Amino acid sequence: MLEQNRPIHEFTGVARFHAAGYTGSRARAATGEVLDPADWDGPGHVETLVQDGKKSTGSHSRMTASVFFEVAPDAILYRASNNVGRNSDGTYNFVLYDTLMPEMERLGITQMFTSRSTSAPGGNERARAEQFVEENDWFIPFWSAGNDGDDKANGKLKLAGNVGVAAYSVVNGKAVPKHYSSESEYVDFAAPTDIKYRDGSQIRSGTGTSAAAPYLCGMAALVQDFFIDRTGHPLKREALLRFFADHCMDIGDPGQDDKTGAGAVILPDPSEIDIGKYTDVKQEEVSDVATYHTLGDVPTSYRPTIRKLMEAGVLQGHSDPDPDSLEDNVLDVDETYCRVMTTLDRMGVLPC
Repeated sequence: MLEQNRPIHEFTGVARFHAAGYTGSRARAATGEVLDPADWDGPGHVETLVQDGKKSTGSHSRMTASVFFEVAPDAILYRASNNVGRNSDGTYNFVLYDTLMPEMERLGITQMFTSRSTSAPGGNERARAEQFVEENDWFIPFWSAGNDGDDKANGKLKLAGNVGVAAYSVVNGKAVPKHYSSESEYVDFAAPTDIKYRDGSQIRSGTGTSAAAPYLCGMAALVQDFFIDRTGHPLKREALLRFFADHCMDIGDPGQDDKTGAGAVILPDPSEIDIGKYTDVKQEEVSDVATYHTLGDVPTSYRPTIRKLMEAGVLQGHSDPDPDSLEDNVLDVDETYCRVMTTLDRMGVLPC
């Protein structure tokens, strides 16, 4: 996470999830843009799900993927496709989506973002989209609303299942809707834009609803990371969108409006989430033991002991640490382990 984005992450609650060890490591997402792992040198882990003949990663694709990884740095992002079209009889066809669904479900890809506007669909396509959503209730596509104000909006927002994402800026700790964000009754939520990302040696800014859509998709990946960790399963589409709606802040007109939808999604502290409200798992069946993702996440009372274990090679992370620091080494150690090891350390019997 770039330090320049910290005020935004703190406003959206993303920082709270990171601090609790939820950075998307259990989540899988897809992008509808051209993203080739062979020439990807940005952050995060990128895989190819669809080979569509386009091999180079464009600047727009690089920006949107980088924004996603600023939110969910340890998720896996797959290159899919946002192709849509018509059959000869005029009915709607989710080109590739239909054939991709079994593989996406197998891989655990529960959300996808597409930051491109397309022409408005016909009415008969709505029925096909509704059938698609019913058949794939675990899949959540986030689409950018567009950057044309009240002139026009992304036509694909009209399709059942597509979550329309508007844009706002965080200014002095407040959300300010962007004037250019397209207005539509199909806008569902708003997410921040002006996200900094690293492009080679330069720091650039991801702007427009093109940045807001992957940001909200990244927030969904954090939520799925949490629920997979606590219950063993990701949320279904309806439950995740209800979770977003329950943790939404009005930033436009009260309630639902065409400019910002239900408002800005603000993630709560993970420790305060009512798990039973969104799943069939009862609260008493969920472990309350916290998991710490990196050394930096470990509480200060445990950190000297965990650092000692890492330096001795007894506890090893999943990624190579910086030569001068162990802070970014991925650990995934839980509170019980930390407490036991710290107790042994204070007793002078730590095994190192």
